[in-house]
Amino acid sequence: MKKRIIFCGIALLFLLSQQSFAIFPDLNPSARVRAMGSSFVALADDGFAIYYNPAGLFQVTDYQFHSSYQRPFGLSFLSHNWADLTVPIGDYGTLGFSFQKLGVEYKGVEMEGEKTFQFGQGFRLMGDIHSWLSLGYTLNLYSLEFGKSVEGVDLGSAHTFGLDIGGLAGIWRRTRLGFMARNINNPQMGETTKYDLPQSITIGVCYSPYKGMTTNWDMEKELNNETQFHFGVESRITNSLNLRTGLQNNPNLYTLGMGIYYQGISFDYAFSYNSEPGSTHQFTLGYRFKR
Repeated sequence: MKKRIIFCGIALLFLLSQQSFAIFPDLNPSARVRAMGSSFVALADDGFAIYYNPAGLFQVTDYQFHSSYQRPFGLSFLSHNWADLTVPIGDYGTLGFSFQKLGVEYKGVEMEGEKTFQFGQGFRLMGDIHSWLSLGYTLNLYSLEFGKSVEGVDLGSAHTFGLDIGGLAGIWRRTRLGFMARNINNPQMGETTKYDLPQSITIGVCYSPYKGMTTNWDMEKELNNETQFHFGVESRITNSLNLRTGLQNNPNLYTLGMGIYYQGISFDYAFSYNSEPGSTHQFTLGYRFKR
């Protein structure tokens, strides 16, 4: 019991000491996006848009499913899982549903679990042959659970709601502008001691110099933290293979990855390098249901 309490305390202190870790941190659920240096707010063209910019959901015109897995920074006691489903609804855009979980485990026992259930919608507001504008929102249900003690005592849980909004504009086919505001209602977790969940605003530009290649620039400002800059490139090598690379600062990360596609099945891999606290390997599996 004492060893478990000590280890839990060390793990939580480690998480809180890292800028990237807080209650419900941004852990980049998409391997594709990670490989592009986490720059996606102005592209947002797959089911992960529910997380990065829900305004992009309207671009998804087929049913899609994704599942993603990673161990952040290669830490053995941390695991992050994600699953999403997108459902087109015609003139009302596209709905998105997702679930993600960050778990802290020790010898097979879960000591902490952060779960997020998301519901989002993206819809086209206006447009013509040259440009268009879309809006979107995501409702988040956050659930924090501390598991049970060795004696089977429930150590407690907490729940709250958050609201994200996003916008996306296409200009002359090659250029896109996007923004995303996360947790605009300032959600807090806890009863006696309140903890603010991360609030941030991200703006971005996506430019396609030619068909099959996109470049992405994002600037993200999280409340009480330094501004982050993200840059990424995605290049289509063949109809079945995409290569990606990117970088970001605060913390400094260098990223690369690839995507393989075959008959509606997609597999994405990403690697992000950081000497401290560590590097991350991430995998995403997806399927596009033809209508």
